[in-house]
Amino acid sequence: MEITNLEQLHTTDDLTQITACKIEKTHVDNSSFELICKMINLRTLQLMNTILKLLPKSIGNLTQLQELNLHYNKLQTLPESIGNLTQLQTLNLPDNKLKSLPESFSNLTQ
Repeated sequence: MEITNLEQLHTTDDLTQITACKIEKTHVDNSSFELICKMINLRTLQLMNTILKLLPKSIGNLTQLQELNLHYNKLQTLPESIGNLTQLQTLNLPDNKLKSLPESFSNLTQ
């Protein structure tokens, strides 16, 4: 199952069945991101042009994640928990404001 907008996100009963979440050009607030991080079977997460300034530590709970696309946001740092995403094969971060990467980044070896 795939989520493509915030309304779907907030009205889906069983978030554990979601394998893809692709939201664009919509502000994703903390409460929405906390719902996303409950999608324990998520394989693809695309949050493009969503004005994200901070990626919550709970991103590290998405241990099945294989693809993470965060194009056109305002991220300056990534949390250490990003290193928990050991299944990650694709990470796209262009057009952000990243100044450095966390030490745990070296755990991403796929």
